[in-house]
Amino acid sequence: MRVRDRYGDYGICGFYALSGKKLEHFLFSCRMLNMGVEHWVYHRLGCPQLEPVGDVATPLDPRLMPDWIHESESNNTARPAVAAPQTTTVRIILKGGCDLTGIKTYLAKGFQLFPEVDYVSAAGYRINNSHSEILRRCTPETLRHYGDLIDALHFFDRKAFTTDFFTPTYDVYIYSVLDDYTRGLYQFRDTDFIIPFGDFSMDLTDETTWRYHRGRSAKHRLDERFLVWFKENFRFCGPLAPDKFKSNMCWIGQSIPKNRLLIILNGSEVVYRRNPQQNRWEHHRIMNQALTEALAHLPHAVLCDVRTAITSEADHSHNIRHYTRQGYFRIAQQINDIIGTRFTVRRGFWARLFDTLRAAALQ
Repeated sequence: MRVRDRYGDYGICGFYALSGKKLEHFLFSCRMLNMGVEHWVYHRLGCPQLEPVGDVATPLDPRLMPDWIHESESNNTARPAVAAPQTTTVRIILKGGCDLTGIKTYLAKGFQLFPEVDYVSAAGYRINNSHSEILRRCTPETLRHYGDLIDALHFFDRKAFTTDFFTPTYDVYIYSVLDDYTRGLYQFRDTDFIIPFGDFSMDLTDETTWRYHRGRSAKHRLDERFLVWFKENFRFCGPLAPDKFKSNMCWIGQSIPKNRLLIILNGSEVVYRRNPQQNRWEHHRIMNQALTEALAHLPHAVLCDVRTAITSEADHSHNIRHYTRQGYFRIAQQINDIIGTRFTVRRGFWARLFDTLRAAALQ
């Protein structure tokens, strides 16, 4: 299924497999959460039998039939892209999680994008590879010394410890810090090998949390044998400390050529009461302050302040890390403005273009 609206084209966002009157598969991307697409498709199929496996972000409600969604006559009805001005292409590398996946849809046409975002491993597990502790270990030495250990980790692979983010072939480097704000850290024995995994509120070495992992879908389930092995070999370190985060941000900035533009996105500070960790906004505030202090030492780095675009609970989807598509659109506008200031040849054109898009979106 392909999804598009007045904000943009989201591409292929889901699929289903129907066997008789039973759904064998029914899966959608987080890019279109809160649009009602999954409910519309479910009703379009006649509300067949479905047995959810593992956690679901939006439970189906048979009573909800969105009347704002319509089926296109063709899969090739995406709106034509606006032609870019004939200027030097701006090459942009993006490092981060699903927030950058949502944002890149709205970045100015004509930019050449190179995403390094979350991906699905060959084993079918979603790999989060943007944490600064991972970036610091993206070296041949890491793979040489810890390659076999990485192979034993269900939620990582060797690709996660490789990156092009520090190569000098890009004009703009965009980095999201949300994984640094969220993940728990684990140290392998008495070494300096540290990995991020899950939310820092849930210690994977604590046996009382194992029931949750046993109940997940088959590809994401961590079996008893692995959990015991992990507990015997790793020590839980909690969240990334603000001082260490600040140090990592300075290191990342200093590792990028000084004549390039580095844009760093911070986190929302909205008091989001529906989040399982209701005080997470306070942690974001502390980490945002550490980021501001780090940026003072990086003259070629610019803050994309998510707080100016995400100002209320209504701007979030199902937790403090995920935003509505309107929120992603506003963040993308801010990034376009930052890039337009640096690459002035594009500034006037893109300012007029996005004013037009914004006006159309609000109609």
